[in-house]
Amino acid sequence: MVHQPLGEPGAEFWVRHIRASTVLYALCNIAVWVYLALTPAGAHRLLIFAVAVLGLAASVVVDRFRSAIARSGRHLQLLYGWSGLTYSLVALISYLDGGATSPLCLLLFIALSYIALAYPPRSVLAFSGLAVMVYLGLAATAPGGFTAVVQLSASMLGLCGVLGTFAAANQWRQRAALAELAGRLELQAATDQLTDCLNRRSFHDRLAGALDRAGAAGDPVSLLIVDVDHFKTINDSYGHLAGDEVLAMIGTVLAGTAWTVGAAAGRIGGDEFAVLLPGAAPQAAHDIGRNIQVEVADRTLSVPVAVRLSIGIGSYPADAVTVDGLYNEADRSLYSVKWAGRDGVAAVNPSGPAA
Repeated sequence: MVHQPLGEPGAEFWVRHIRASTVLYALCNIAVWVYLALTPAGAHRLLIFAVAVLGLAASVVVDRFRSAIARSGRHLQLLYGWSGLTYSLVALISYLDGGATSPLCLLLFIALSYIALAYPPRSVLAFSGLAVMVYLGLAATAPGGFTAVVQLSASMLGLCGVLGTFAAANQWRQRAALAELAGRLELQAATDQLTDCLNRRSFHDRLAGALDRAGAAGDPVSLLIVDVDHFKTINDSYGHLAGDEVLAMIGTVLAGTAWTVGAAAGRIGGDEFAVLLPGAAPQAAHDIGRNIQVEVADRTLSVPVAVRLSIGIGSYPADAVTVDGLYNEADRSLYSVKWAGRDGVAAVNPSGPAA
């Protein structure tokens, strides 16, 4: 997966952006053809027409591969090259039409305005300077040289670039703010607010993804189901605020420690948690369960209560090969711990009634 910097538009945006450029090319070509038809006595009419057709053909090719370009890790560099080609074609047809005095130079303003719609601010500023240089280069080749009209036009082109840079900066700041807000909302939607663990749905999705990856790589995955022993007694004896404190503490332990690479913790019930352990075989999962019990027991609370945990283990592929099967095996192991007296870790399922 290609990393996307904060605030940068996604691939779909660039697909639409490239399509807009091809439509713009078509419209500009129509404008050029109309101009040629209205000024048939001008120089190099056939050659200018051929260059315009070449530009249109290039835009058709770019449009054909717009999805591949947009999803490429170097899409900006490719688009920069595309804009550079645009400048080159505008410079060529303007030169053939008389240089800086040609109305075709106005296409530089259109190209620059299009660039300001999507490119990063520094890139817009760079292309603004390039547009001015192209225009002044055209003026240097013309007989009149740097007339007052040329100087004013160059100044206007530069000012247009500066305004475009400010507009681009505002757009990218807004995108960054929206991306940050979307990230916070996504995190809130996926997280249990009391414990900072994943909620049940998000944990289920994470587990399903881990099993898919493990199946492709042939790696083990373990699932811990963690239940707070006698949690109702804690609530009845010290109140629900104390119960919330216990749950928050357990969430901190489960979610705040990297038990394995890619580990995740979720709150899947009132006082029931789950821990995903990619790469962990049953014995490793059992050791991690013991460590979790020690971590929780060592935490200090505002109420004089010793928190004990019952932990059941289900392992892929040793016990099950599906998400539901893994949950079932971990639940059966958990009930075996409760049946044996609680405060334990088990990956086996002896027969007997669950307590």
